[in-house]
Amino acid sequence: MSPLLKDKRIRIITGYYGSGKTEFALQYSLQLAKHQQPVYLADLDIINVYFRSREKERFLNSRGIEILGNILGSDIIQDIPHVSANIYKPLHNHDDPMIIDLAGSEVGVNILALIKKYLTQDNYDMFCIINVFREETKDAEHIIDSIQALQKKSGLRITGLINNANLIHETTMEHIEQGNRILTEVEEAMNIPIRYVMIPSRLLKNITNPIKGDQLVMSQIIMREKWQ
Repeated sequence: MSPLLKDKRIRIITGYYGSGKTEFALQYSLQLAKHQQPVYLADLDIINVYFRSREKERFLNSRGIEILGNILGSDIIQDIPHVSANIYKPLHNHDDPMIIDLAGSEVGVNILALIKKYLTQDNYDMFCIINVFREETKDAEHIIDSIQALQKKSGLRITGLINNANLIHETTMEHIEQGNRILTEVEEAMNIPIRYVMIPSRLLKNITNPIKGDQLVMSQIIMREKWQ
């Protein structure tokens, strides 16, 4: 069984700016859609202009993933903060998987107030994406402070850590291993498990040391394809 099927039905994706939240949300959705359809991906980032799930709506729709959050379309008024009532569709249906892609930092979790009454300890996971090569999450101390701030602001508990240590196309296994070492400190200090590690497919042959978390393998970087 895919480890993704063991996660709770509602998966909330949070983290700090530049951590790779949206990339993880897209990669996770694509993998989940291989086992369950439809998959609902709620783009609740109403703060950032760039790197949002809705930009890939046609690509995702063709793979059994429905984007929620902006009823006005993916090509127009993308920079207007607007959330559609369609985000409640999977919240009322207790069968379909839902992934929620938030904006970065504590500001990004404010929007969860819209749906918090639908969340219970039994139906959601909240994953915190960590890139240790970002200043705000460069070591265990900074990461712990960040997680505590996210939990306090949202009133929800982070249930899993995601190792997304990367330097985009310059990423090596040494970078991912560095992320693993730092997140292991956080895991032990906060009792929050490392649930996934994002690994470019080109690096699979270079794995020699144990890395915590189930592998989410990326054959391409979806949100930066034009930069390749």
